[in-house]
Amino acid sequence: PIGKLVSYRTNFQESWLWKNVSIGRSGSRKLIEVVPDTTTSWYLTGFSIDPVYGLGIIKKPIQFTTVQPFYIVENLPYSIKRGEAVVLQFTLFNNLGAEYIADVTLFNVANQTEFVGRPNTDLSYTKSVSVPPKVGVPISFLIKARKLGEMAVRVKASIMLGHETDALEKVIRVMPESLVQPRMDTRFFCFDDYKNQTFPINLDINKKADNGSTKIEFRLNPNLLTTVIKNLDHLLGVPTGCGEQNMVKFVPNILVLDYLHAIGSKEQHLIDKATNLLRQGYQNQMRYRQTDGSFGLWETTGGSVFLTAFVGTSMQTAAKYISDIDAAMVEKALDWLASKQHFSGRFDKAGAEYHKEMQGGLRNGVALTSYVLMALLENDIAKAKHAEVIQKGMTYLSNQFGSINNAYDLSIATYAMMLNGHTMKEEALNKLIDMSFIDADKNERFWNTTNPIETTAYA
Repeated sequence: PIGKLVSYRTNFQESWLWKNVSIGRSGSRKLIEVVPDTTTSWYLTGFSIDPVYGLGIIKKPIQFTTVQPFYIVENLPYSIKRGEAVVLQFTLFNNLGAEYIADVTLFNVANQTEFVGRPNTDLSYTKSVSVPPKVGVPISFLIKARKLGEMAVRVKASIMLGHETDALEKVIRVMPESLVQPRMDTRFFCFDDYKNQTFPINLDINKKADNGSTKIEFRLNPNLLTTVIKNLDHLLGVPTGCGEQNMVKFVPNILVLDYLHAIGSKEQHLIDKATNLLRQGYQNQMRYRQTDGSFGLWETTGGSVFLTAFVGTSMQTAAKYISDIDAAMVEKALDWLASKQHFSGRFDKAGAEYHKEMQGGLRNGVALTSYVLMALLENDIAKAKHAEVIQKGMTYLSNQFGSINNAYDLSIATYAMMLNGHTMKEEALNKLIDMSFIDADKNERFWNTTNPIETTAYA
């Protein structure tokens, strides 16, 4: 009858009735359950366990259908953009055997909706449409969403002066009109006592950001390496590609093993996986070993100074975890490196390479010379065998020291001097610190180069 209370369908579960019941000796049990609001066919299945007869399973699912004489089916999108004109579509079904005129009303819930072409103050919009029996009749409303977040879509349809009515309510997501621009701001807090402390964090939000679209997510990790620990598996990769690419994927496996052993990890599956990847990477890298003991990008391209130093250092570290690595192979690679020193003590680029920062010839060879010296200094055999080469290289770096104005070059040169115990190591470190930048808000020090993370790591 007209004016009767309308119940909106809101429960549209696709599966339900997960229930465990006990059945007595009668062998039957009556259940009274509220069926979800979806108009569809349901399939009921189950199994039983009996101390005498064991396991029993329903041979064929029991089917039943939930349907009304007159009902609405929604065809709503999952999400829409705020302020964008969108068509909300519905379909009406009539199972009464005669054609009726249906009045369909879409409501403006909590003033979240604007009906396009209608006054902004409208709280609802009603349309009428003829609905023949057994035929789906579409009807649509052109709207705009006013607010971000979840928007309730509430619609009601009735025929026969309200004697047959259906109503439903669903939620769709309203997204900002512009593209999402994620930004991450990381802070490191360190304190020595257990007193409560306040750390102000200034949020620099772009003034052009869509009004109300800002979402802030805050995460606090008591351990600086918590995120790393949880995602170590993602650092592991199968070494493939050319000589440099293979090494770029090879080295993270070493670092993961270093970390797992340092913390005494019991994650044996990770240790085994990383170890196997090291073996695979080592075998792949041997394809790029040249006849003179150096390593190149490809099998026959000739040796690369940077790549050979990279391989020598990395393979020596990896030898802690796999016995496959031949120490004589590493020694011969470092011997080849030593032979490439210029009479001035500098090491120049030789062979193709992708690591642009290591093309030291562009800046008098400081970066590449420092990198090669590091490889020699970190190998005990090479350190003793090529002491004269190392000394000559250090003399070159000290002579170039006054003209080093690039933070990356200085960071790697300082690192090499520290390994060597050079008399200029403190002076180099102080100069490097003077070239740094400090973000007082974040309590961070960094170096403004094309490789800020690598530069900071060397520092």
